[in-house]
Amino acid sequence: MRRILQLPTKELRFALAIWVLILVVSFAQYLENPDPQLRHRAILYTARGTVGFWGYGSFRLLLLMRRSWARQRSRIDEQWVWALGFALFVCHIVAAFHLAHNWSHERAFRQTELESGFGEGIFVNYFFGLIWFSDVVWLSFCPRSYARRPSWVSGCIHGFLAFIMFNATVIFGSTAARVVGVLSFTAILFGFFLRFLASHKRPLQDFDPRIP
Repeated sequence: MRRILQLPTKELRFALAIWVLILVVSFAQYLENPDPQLRHRAILYTARGTVGFWGYGSFRLLLLMRRSWARQRSRIDEQWVWALGFALFVCHIVAAFHLAHNWSHERAFRQTELESGFGEGIFVNYFFGLIWFSDVVWLSFCPRSYARRPSWVSGCIHGFLAFIMFNATVIFGSTAARVVGVLSFTAILFGFFLRFLASHKRPLQDFDPRIP
């Protein structure tokens, strides 16, 4: 627990400030207009923030090479950013169910069917949240196991998250959501490129058994 509560770096403090700003602005929008709306600004702001933090977190995880896991400070930012992104996703779900669906799963189901033609897609969203939450817990409390897990496991988890995000932003999202989605996926592709260059420039070292 002590490693999770360490003082954040400057980059992490900036990310945390952005996270708080998104919540403050979203809550201010709710106070200004508490009437239920499908496209309430509180819903939209938390959705775009979620995509942004997911993209930034994925980018940072891509750049965290295996040899870096032996240095606790090298991974503490990734743990926090990944957790903050999921927390913002939870805030988005709460805002959507409160302002758009009146806490009704049936209404959420019908709205999903209206927008995508597949009402059962709401369960995919639930599964998305479950997968992301599991990955956050794994990264935060078992970083050594997280670093050692097979590549196909990471590929399946992050591939699924990326697939859902792509559909939610680029395919079915608004213009603003598409912009945030494109920027996030561009950063991720750039991260893949940098990781490819780094892995071929210097072979990965073995894991340090002293990783907590």
